[in-house]
Amino acid sequence: MRGGRETQEAERWVERTRELDQDISEAWAVLRQARESAWEPGFRETWLDLVGRAGTAVSEADAQAVTRVREDLESAARAWFAADSAPRPVQGALIVNLRNILEAMDAVAEAQPVRVESRPAVALAEHRKSIA
Repeated sequence: MRGGRETQEAERWVERTRELDQDISEAWAVLRQARESAWEPGFRETWLDLVGRAGTAVSEADAQAVTRVREDLESAARAWFAADSAPRPVQGALIVNLRNILEAMDAVAEAQPVRVESRPAVALAEHRKSIA
């Protein structure tokens, strides 16, 4: 400023400094969020297994398999919450949501198992021709 810089240029520097400060604050917030949402390897492996098994059980309308997955999820959740580091909020939400889905699908699978027959492509093409 001693070199004769104008007041406007100094104000631009101050404004730019404020913008950088805001950008740094936002970057720290994103980093905190990324750390919170990262799954620990133990959680991730168990979670992926449960979700995969749940998908198979639901798609096959297998009420017994849905019940087994739900029981395994409950057991895993008890272990996760009993550990020194309880699941992070995102992990807790995943646990609760999968439990709710399994409870709902268990009731549906028991009440009315739905099986979808797949038709071979040739039979489907012939059916379309016959109705055309």
